[in-house]
Amino acid sequence: MNAIEGEEMILIDEIEGVLDSPAHFEAYLNLPQANVSSSVDCAEFVGRFSTMAQLLYNNMTGNYRKTSVRFPIGDNIETLGLSQEESVIVTLVPRTGSTYSTVRVKSISLYYETEGLSKSRRSRRRGSALV
Repeated sequence: MNAIEGEEMILIDEIEGVLDSPAHFEAYLNLPQANVSSSVDCAEFVGRFSTMAQLLYNNMTGNYRKTSVRFPIGDNIETLGLSQEESVIVTLVPRTGSTYSTVRVKSISLYYETEGLSKSRRSRRRGSALV
């Protein structure tokens, strides 16, 4: 019998922002005090994501874009000793240096993604995430 391999993941869903401005964020796990000075070389760093500015055309209705991002967090969970925790804190840190778009995040969820299973068969391993 083969063991099913998978990975603990975090899903930041429906990140919504204006198309004509970029947005860049870094995500940290269980580091609520994370800020622009926080290092990406720490065990709490999960990853970064960006949305790029896009040219707007007159015939477009609205100028908002929605996107989602997933990060594997199994190594972070293990290194930080969080394997018995029911929830974790997810901190999103905007990186600014020029004009960036304001964004909204619909939800953040934690799940266990098993290779070969469809999206609808992913199993949740942790209860919740706080932003």
